[in-house]
Amino acid sequence: MKEHFNKLVSVLIVLVVLILLYIGSVILKKNTTSEAPATQTQPQAEQNSAASEPSESTPQVSFSYDYVANYKESGGYTEQNYDGKIIRTNTETNEVTTMIPSVKQAYPKLKEYKNLSLQNLNRSEKTGNLYLTTVLMESDGGRNGIVKYDPKTNKLTELKISDYFRIYSARESANSPFAASILTPAENMDTKDPKKLYLLDLDNDTVKTLTTLPKGQTFNYCYIGGCMFGVMPEIKWLSAEEFEVTVFSTTQTEKDGYGNDMSKRLKKLKFNVNQ
Repeated sequence: MKEHFNKLVSVLIVLVVLILLYIGSVILKKNTTSEAPATQTQPQAEQNSAASEPSESTPQVSFSYDYVANYKESGGYTEQNYDGKIIRTNTETNEVTTMIPSVKQAYPKLKEYKNLSLQNLNRSEKTGNLYLTTVLMESDGGRNGIVKYDPKTNKLTELKISDYFRIYSARESANSPFAASILTPAENMDTKDPKKLYLLDLDNDTVKTLTTLPKGQTFNYCYIGGCMFGVMPEIKWLSAEEFEVTVFSTTQTEKDGYGNDMSKRLKKLKFNVNQ
């Protein structure tokens, strides 16, 4: 009898221990779950709002600027016919906006002559500026001066170095804001023997002397034989940053395409705008 009682007690003890172990495991699991950090889910509205916000890396819209002349051969000798406008083109959509409807109104110097107008020279990718020159239409007056159109101010202004760019004594780069010239503002088109070559930096409105020729050499194609305007260099832009210029002799001659005497070509010099 006593032996059966002891067995029953042992079984009860084992059951109690198992029950306590089970209860302990449940409590431990509950505590562990409650202490774990909750995962926060962003509300759908906030997710949609965040998705709709523009990225900081969204590319900027780019524009190009041009001068468009009104001129037509049948337009007659009127101020309107020699006027023009500055336009802006969205390079992505090709949408065109008129920025200055009348350059003669915006730049009064053009009103000195009815047929005084503008022509595109070049533009700057760095500043966005458009550079132009004045020209007396339907004449042999040639091109004179440099006018800047600044998109930031929407104004036309003359550069300080403008007088270095006159008639046929200078040549501009078509693809960068630079030009090369062989005359200073103090010299005129009767200066027969120009020996200095100048680089015009349109963005910075500055001039730099690139070289000076020795006696017996000149940059003037017209030194022997003459030209209508007296001074004309042979300047050729090879790229946006590099150009070459011909050096002529003041004493030696060669024949031109018509069999006439002209100054002999001695050599070509190359220059880079960054040198």
